[in-house]
Amino acid sequence: RCDIIRTNSLRMSQVEKAIDVDPAVSAKFKVLTCSATSCAKKRKMIGLDDFATYGGFYSRIKEGEFDNVQLEETSCLGSCKLAPCVAIQHEDFVGNVALEGMTDNEFSASVFHSVITEGDVDRVWSSVENAIKIMAEEEE
Repeated sequence: RCDIIRTNSLRMSQVEKAIDVDPAVSAKFKVLTCSATSCAKKRKMIGLDDFATYGGFYSRIKEGEFDNVQLEETSCLGSCKLAPCVAIQHEDFVGNVALEGMTDNEFSASVFHSVITEGDVDRVWSSVENAIKIMAEEEE
């Protein structure tokens, strides 16, 4: 049974690598990092630079497979008690979108909460990459 799971997992990763994503698909996504007072204060309180969250996504976008994802700082995303927050938008939808990989609370708010560590940024970015691949498959 474990061999079947490993084989299926290997096939899935080979399929993921085989997907050739049209750059227009990833260009429809925008990562919004909150720069409002609560998020900035939380970053400062834990010893992070004002641009730590933005910088984390900037490096993943520029060094990754989807280098035309848009990135912007934004005002309050409405989850101040769970700062710093990050939202994702897609040009075909109104407002922030909920993605696979969000917690139930994040999914309800359509905002990623407490994006503090590199691991948190990786989790959000992984959700964005997954969404791009899903949208690319749907366009085929």
